[in-house]
Amino acid sequence: MERYQLPKKKGRNCTGGKLKRPYKVVGFLAREHGLNGLVNLIDSGIYNPICIFTHRLDVRSQYHNRSQRTDFGEYEAICKSQDIPLYTIDSKDEAMKVDDILAKHGEFDFIASISWRRLIPANQLSMSNFDGVNLHRGKLPEYAGAEPIKQALNNKDNFIFITSHILAEEIDSGDTIAVYKHPANYDNRCSLNENIERLKKELTPHFGPLLIESLNIIEGRCENG
Repeated sequence: MERYQLPKKKGRNCTGGKLKRPYKVVGFLAREHGLNGLVNLIDSGIYNPICIFTHRLDVRSQYHNRSQRTDFGEYEAICKSQDIPLYTIDSKDEAMKVDDILAKHGEFDFIASISWRRLIPANQLSMSNFDGVNLHRGKLPEYAGAEPIKQALNNKDNFIFITSHILAEEIDSGDTIAVYKHPANYDNRCSLNENIERLKKELTPHFGPLLIESLNIIEGRCENG
């Protein structure tokens, strides 16, 4: 795991004093790698998820009939077992309710985003006490946006990356915090899509540890700022 030097500035509301643990985290988490992030937040004992937003339905562009995601049941089970409120966002109408939901939960410290389909607007980013974190399954800025693994394999890259960065108003545009580097090991016996799916599975267990490391980096910047 490679750390990047963040600009020497304090987080949104950093005071330079000792921060108060455990921190309250709002999660915009989806798919299996978002689930891995949720489990690592819970296990950390430092970053306490106060509510989770996820997607219940498959992506409209990929499926004619939007069925329930296979991982949604796991989100339900984990959140229920930990008494964490879980909200589903699959439409514009549901997205319009996020402001009110966040206001209901009160003050929180971080936003954690993994595989979130929607841009988190500036007013929601400003609600957190400190900078939020997004994890992107590709090297930035080279492979911002959709299908970063496919882009990298088409360019015959030898490594695939997970990049954590500060949440910003534009997608995949914030300062890089840390990077996980993974060998592509392209298998010529398999199709491009088969290689992509294999790499997605290989990368999934690394999302949670990278998320915790990234939050630790931001915490350290605030304490030492």
